[in-house]
Amino acid sequence: MMNFMKVVEAAKVAGASRIIGVARDDDKLRRAVEFGLTDCLNIQKFAKPIEQVICELVDGGVDYSFDCTGDPGIIYSALECCNMAGGMSVILGLVEATQRVSFHPGALLWGRSWTSGLFGGYKARSELPKLVERCMKGDINLDHYITHKMPFSKINEAFDLLNEGKCIRCVLDYEN
Repeated sequence: MMNFMKVVEAAKVAGASRIIGVARDDDKLRRAVEFGLTDCLNIQKFAKPIEQVICELVDGGVDYSFDCTGDPGIIYSALECCNMAGGMSVILGLVEATQRVSFHPGALLWGRSWTSGLFGGYKARSELPKLVERCMKGDINLDHYITHKMPFSKINEAFDLLNEGKCIRCVLDYEN
C-alpha cells in the first residue's frame, strides 16, 4: 500500500491533473484520495479488463501508469492502459523470482515503453538532499504515511497490520 500512496502523491507533486487509482480495496482507494487520487476504480466492480476501462475513461490511454503490486498480470494491464503513442509504464512492485510477465512485443512498437524505479528513481547522493528540502518546505507530507505508533514489543502486531493492508507505516518506539 505504501508504494501506491507514494505514487499518488508523487503524481500530484509532479502536476498531474488526473490521477486514476486501481485497487481491490475500497478503503485503500478512499485513503488515497487524501493523497491526491482523483478517480477510484475498484477492479472487482468491472466485467471487462481494467486496462480497457481506463482506455475508455481517458479516450485512448494514460501517459503514465505505475504497478505497485509485482503481479505479472497487473504489470501487463498497466502497460496495456498506456497511450500507444508514447505512454510509459513504471514497474515498482517486486516480482517473485519464479514469475514472468508475458506480452506481445507489438505492445511496444508504436512508442509505449516500460521502465522500473527503485527508490523512486532518485539518485541517493545527488538528489536525496533536494527531496529532503521539499519535505522540509512542506511540498511533500511524510506525516500522513504514519498511521500507527506502537511500542517495539508489538512488532508482530505491526507486521500483521502491514500485511493485512490496514496500515501504511507504523513507527515503533523502544520501551523504557
